[in-house]
Amino acid sequence: MVIIRRYKSKKILLALIFACIFGVGKVYATSDIEANTVEALKSYENWSELSEEDKENSMMPLMYTVKMSEEDTIAKSIFRNICSNTKALKVGASVLDSSFDLRNKMQIEVKDQGETLSCWAFAAFNSMETNLKLKYGTSPDFSEKHMNYATSQSFYDGRNNEGFNRVVDKGGSSIVAMAYLTNGQGAIFENQMPFENNMDRISLNDIKIEPSYYVKGYETFPSIYKYKNDSDRTICFDGNDHYYTEEEVNTIRNQIKEHIINYGGVMTYTFATDPKFYNDSSIVNATAYYCDDFNGTITDHAVTIIGWDDNYSRDNFTGTSKPNKNGAYLILNSYSKDSFDNGYLWISYEDVWIESNVYGITESSQINYDNLYQNDWYGANIPVTLTSYGNNVNEGYYASIYDRNSSQMNELLTEVSVSTCQTAKLEIYINPNGEDLSNNNLIKVATTDTLKPGYNTIQITPTTLTGDKFAVVVKHITVDDSFYFMVEAEVDNTIYDCITAKPGYSRVSLDGINWVNLGDLGTIQYGDMNIDLNKADVCIKSFTTYTNTASKEYAISNDNYITKVYDNTKINEFLDKISIENGTPIIYNQVGEIVTDYDKYIGTGMILKVNDKEYTVVVRGDLSGDGRISLLDLSKHIAHYTGIPGFILTGAYDKAGDINLDGNLSLIDVSQLLVIFTNM
Repeated sequence: MVIIRRYKSKKILLALIFACIFGVGKVYATSDIEANTVEALKSYENWSELSEEDKENSMMPLMYTVKMSEEDTIAKSIFRNICSNTKALKVGASVLDSSFDLRNKMQIEVKDQGETLSCWAFAAFNSMETNLKLKYGTSPDFSEKHMNYATSQSFYDGRNNEGFNRVVDKGGSSIVAMAYLTNGQGAIFENQMPFENNMDRISLNDIKIEPSYYVKGYETFPSIYKYKNDSDRTICFDGNDHYYTEEEVNTIRNQIKEHIINYGGVMTYTFATDPKFYNDSSIVNATAYYCDDFNGTITDHAVTIIGWDDNYSRDNFTGTSKPNKNGAYLILNSYSKDSFDNGYLWISYEDVWIESNVYGITESSQINYDNLYQNDWYGANIPVTLTSYGNNVNEGYYASIYDRNSSQMNELLTEVSVSTCQTAKLEIYINPNGEDLSNNNLIKVATTDTLKPGYNTIQITPTTLTGDKFAVVVKHITVDDSFYFMVEAEVDNTIYDCITAKPGYSRVSLDGINWVNLGDLGTIQYGDMNIDLNKADVCIKSFTTYTNTASKEYAISNDNYITKVYDNTKINEFLDKISIENGTPIIYNQVGEIVTDYDKYIGTGMILKVNDKEYTVVVRGDLSGDGRISLLDLSKHIAHYTGIPGFILTGAYDKAGDINLDGNLSLIDVSQLLVIFTNM
């Protein structure tokens, strides 16, 4: 269950408390570690008490909380973000609009899940496909059948060891879909494994299809549960012990709306099987739905929100009761165009389930990596909080160790993905040569802006891996009063009842100096369940590309730019710092002519070609392509920064203007280039 807590709570979900002695040379000891029993989330406890049949036919809620950052006040809320968000401006709407319909921006196909229970897979791909259409104008049609089968275990010729503890068409959910779309299983195209209206078992070989697309980011929204009190007033709460103000509800709702505008539809859950909550006794003919029964229903259907209307009349809901206020979400269903209003339905804002488990994909992409390293195949399911002698801290460290698949090829680590359950800033460090986490072995490769709860892929300074093992360290900084990191943990009698972990491959620390293996912290209790941290891993994924060209001094990006090259570097000096495994390097100038005089300066826009691979050179501050910095370069930078038409830098020249190497062109870069020029 996803939950907001705006104030310090006396009840902390799954608190793992251990003491850390600060100071160089001091280490963790068994006596420093304490595990506390805490109250489980009420909404998850309710689900866990269902019969096995009801569990299989319902949507498993999240087990962890999502906190709204304490610095994200109601007054600032979403409006500050919209004003600075260029994507929202491009779409041409804002969360202030009283209505929005994603169909006005794109063509959306209404699909048909038939008699299967694959609604969760359809909802996930509706989110992904609308995300791609907003970004690229079009999207492939992806295979819901493959998602359903690849994440299950039972096949007629054996057991799928990469599946969740579920059988086909039972126990699916958004969390299963997000694991599938981030761990390298999918997505594949619909024509590679077409949908069939049956649940027949198939062969293990049938799911062994290389994926073409994957999800690089998704947002997990705070949950809003509702019930009506004795005065018929709708009460909104987080599924546990915090009751929302009206302002808090509007803030969360605006975040959902903003996502739809910027990134596409969001997937969510509802209760769908009782006609009394529809505005027509025949469900397929209904156009509006409102469920007000929190205690007597369960989430059993996944849908996609693609719009809203704040003024949608409460009088349109003619089931057992009416909501207190106008306003509804526009829902894309998966029952074909022959149901509801051509496949669409309006669900009241006050529906008890519609805002309880909401996910939205923020970035989807074609697969552009060669290798994915991960210890968290099944994804994040439990948060852990670190404290020092019972005192909360707002930052901490966690690390993943990986065995390299190949030590014979030049392999670049280019991206790192991290799951979080709270708003946070991250710093990423790597040891490219082994598993030692000492500071002198770590290289800082990225610093992020504030990230929202969910799953984020972070571009790092591309770094060549040189050892049989490597390590990725995350420093996690939050403005909240507690720091949480996510783990993937084995949980009995759930879809996660299949998780194992390699001892020593996940480590945690409070200070980045003293480290402890996650498994050494033993067993903690969640509700009536024991969580063995020997069967848990921290949630960090690492993406690499193979290349026959590498450099210890320069950075080579996964889109084939060579950066961190300084001005006044001659071509022969440049080539001396490039390691080429096979092939002969050829340098081309900016108009495609082969350069033969290697005593000349290497310049921005020149091309290094090795066999069939081409790399574009970026010389810091060189906006003219001559390899040196002059008044002309400074003038071009100022013209770009001030937005003079015809002087906007693009491609390699845009990258060359990033003087401080933070990924953006800003006034800081102009100032630094001025300093460089005046000191020449």
